[in-house]
Amino acid sequence: MKIAVIYYSLDGNSACIAEFIKKEHGADLFKIEVKNNKERKGLGKIIWCFSLMIKKTNPQILPINIDFELYDHIILGCPVWGGEPARPMLSFISSTKIDGKKIALYASHAGSAGKVIERLMSLLPGNIITGDIDIKSPLKTDKEELKQQLDTWISELDLIQ
Repeated sequence: MKIAVIYYSLDGNSACIAEFIKKEHGADLFKIEVKNNKERKGLGKIIWCFSLMIKKTNPQILPINIDFELYDHIILGCPVWGGEPARPMLSFISSTKIDGKKIALYASHAGSAGKVIERLMSLLPGNIITGDIDIKSPLKTDKEELKQQLDTWISELDLIQ
């Protein structure tokens, strides 16, 4: 079974999950990148994220060259920003036609996933959502504990043949 993981990661937490899925399950990774991809740190990063959330604007992203027909399963992952999916993920979903695919969702967060999974599901009509998971602070989680969480989730998705 061929798996694509499409993710956005600002601080590396969502990337950590994507890399695990690649390493353990042979997935192809596609990183969502913001067009104006300057490095944002500290207060500048917070202001940038907050301004996108307040204005409810999605940043321009670089095109991702993916042929969805090549994949049996798509996994979408992103961080939680203010109880919502990260705005770059919303940019990707709004600019990309995904239809009739098996999709799994993950969210990384520092406190609560809120209704991020439900929001993502609502933006993906015409697809089969096979499962979801939210993980608190993956980079701060014990690696063996994180592996166990993700292995259990992946096995529930029935991706491995």
